[in-house]
Amino acid sequence: MRYGLILILFTALLTAAPAEWAERYDKARQIAAQEGKIVYLLITAPGCRWCKRFKRTTLKDKAVRKRLAALAVGVEVERDSGTYPAKFKAPMIPMHYFLSADERVLVKMPGYWNIEDFMSILDDVERKRK
Repeated sequence: MRYGLILILFTALLTAAPAEWAERYDKARQIAAQEGKIVYLLITAPGCRWCKRFKRTTLKDKAVRKRLAALAVGVEVERDSGTYPAKFKAPMIPMHYFLSADERVLVKMPGYWNIEDFMSILDDVERKRK
């Protein structure tokens, strides 16, 4: 029984959003404003295989996580949940928004991105932030 509980806990840790992410969009904006960062809004859906793949590969990479944490406060929301402003559309998922704390869109792009390409996108975000 004890080993089963440990296995369940370990699995939950592997599939959860990164610990440095906010639980809600409004909280991400608040933290970003306090820390002088931007907001990374990731819009997904429960049955989206590309969303799962992005989270399982790209977002699990240590270098990506470190760089993203230094630049932004992340928040993941589900497309049909209504937990983020309706002005952020997600006709395709995953949808990625990089926003200033006052909700100005710096970069918006749909789709799955591998580690190398996502790091390149972070370069673009940093340039547009300045």
